[in-house]
Amino acid sequence: MKIFLRIFSNLALALASGLMFEYAFVPNKLFFFIFFAFVPLLFAIEKEKPLSAFFYGWLTGFVFFIFHYYWLTTIWGMKFVLILVLYIAVYYGVFALILRMLKVNENVSLKKIFTICTIWVIGEWLRGHILGGYSTGSLAHALFEKPLLIQISDLGGFYLVSFFVLWINLIIYSILTNAVSIENKKRIIVFSMIIFSILSIYSVIQFR
Repeated sequence: MKIFLRIFSNLALALASGLMFEYAFVPNKLFFFIFFAFVPLLFAIEKEKPLSAFFYGWLTGFVFFIFHYYWLTTIWGMKFVLILVLYIAVYYGVFALILRMLKVNENVSLKKIFTICTIWVIGEWLRGHILGGYSTGSLAHALFEKPLLIQISDLGGFYLVSFFVLWINLIIYSILTNAVSIENKKRIIVFSMIIFSILSIYSVIQFR
């Protein structure tokens, strides 16, 4: 019974992440969802085996992209779009697999957060330049109507914006999970506050 409850819970969490990603994008205008859309997925995979983590990540990606690319069905048809979504969702599956292999649930640290965010950005670059050129759905794209929040793109393009969007997700996860020590939580929060304060000042100056 516990196994079925865990599976049901993880499926619900993965679905929730996928829907939150979708609703963060225009025309839904709930952009703030992008800052914690990863959190349910992170909880879903934290105690799972790598292959299970891949599946839940893939499910999140599938739910997100099936809604995100649905408008293409009027041009290419449902069959093509479904194949496209099945393919692109693998990106989220692989990322979840990597997260599990990195043991993200075993005491998140600043080094681990930096590593995970870097891997995500590399993945976005690969998805946009090598793996078919499908860069739509980047984390940064959810914020394109909020110019104040994307001023740091002057420093590193939309990839830098995606980097820090994921960083915020990981901060929230590290605060909520019991897998992170109090000492590490304090270190992560203090360091992140310093970084985001600097970036906020830069953004305000650039935006004026």
